[in-house]
Amino acid sequence: MPADVGTGLGVTWNSSTFAMEILGAGWDGEEVPIIDTTHMLTTTARTKMAGDLREEGTFDVECHLSPTASASLRAGSTGTVVIEVPYSTNGKITGGLIVQRVNYTFPLEDKMICGLTMAWAGAAAWSATT
Repeated sequence: MPADVGTGLGVTWNSSTFAMEILGAGWDGEEVPIIDTTHMLTTTARTKMAGDLREEGTFDVECHLSPTASASLRAGSTGTVVIEVPYSTNGKITGGLIVQRVNYTFPLEDKMICGLTMAWAGAAAWSATT
């Protein structure tokens, strides 16, 4: 599979009118629990099975800080996010997120930065981009 660049990634929070000026983003991915099914009659190797309930992980965003627009992105805030992956026909991800952590950087004579860690509140849905 050929690699591509992430330039053009779009993130919309609660159908907001402001556009995040994203510097970087990442989703640590989904996982399922692995359940040990080994019992006293198992021979040669331990046995396992995948659990049914998926953990969607967290979505991290680093963006330019807009003090007025970022006011709704406080720890504990909930909302719906739409993530549009560039150069992909099946790259729209929609789901509910909870803002878990917010951090700010205020450098001398440079742009202010906001970092967000958001936990998926349920399943993320993939769909075709429009």
